[in-house]
Amino acid sequence: MRSTNKQKYNMCEIIDFSIKLTAIQKNKINSIKSLFLPFTNKIFIVGGFLRDQMLGIESDDIDIEIYDLSEELFGKLMEEIGAKPLSKEFFVYNFDGIDISLPRREIKTGEGYHGFKMELENDPKLAILRRDFSCNALMYHLYEEKLYDYHNGVSDIQNKILRVVSIENFKDDNVRFLRAIRMIAKYQFIPDGITKQLLMEMSLQDITKTKIEKELKKILF
Repeated sequence: MRSTNKQKYNMCEIIDFSIKLTAIQKNKINSIKSLFLPFTNKIFIVGGFLRDQMLGIESDDIDIEIYDLSEELFGKLMEEIGAKPLSKEFFVYNFDGIDISLPRREIKTGEGYHGFKMELENDPKLAILRRDFSCNALMYHLYEEKLYDYHNGVSDIQNKILRVVSIENFKDDNVRFLRAIRMIAKYQFIPDGITKQLLMEMSLQDITKTKIEKELKKILF
């Protein structure tokens, strides 16, 4: 990480940050930026790709979040470029190997992984609350070239600490237990006291075999 300037803004640490992208990744991201620039410049790389960048791990698992765009316009633009809808209810599409989504809040309405209602949320401070752990809650503004850290994620990554972002939201999705196991096994992160207690209290009865298989394979690859 190259950090030359830090500032606090609305409980968020904003850090000058240089991401390392391959030529192919740069071309893909530039094409996405060009697509959305007439409508918004609030385009962020989010999630595990940034964590891996800080850990010096090569990754091609890029997720992009687009702010200040309606669901209708987003869907229309995705259709125009032939993006594959991964989950329209989650506002997620895949284009050329990159997942592109709108920011959202997830409201628990039933049991299991699909027991959620999705609502658009254009306030990053609120949208980030759906993330599982602080190490996965970083946001990189593609135009500002700055890292937005709302939940002390940079420090937690540096110290290999696994810390939940939102206790209430974490409880609503027990698949996050599997993600915690992956973070512990693959990256040697250590849960803080609250996270450990939440994991111990989680029931795993309704997690599907597909989800278990997916998360276990991510430990190996």
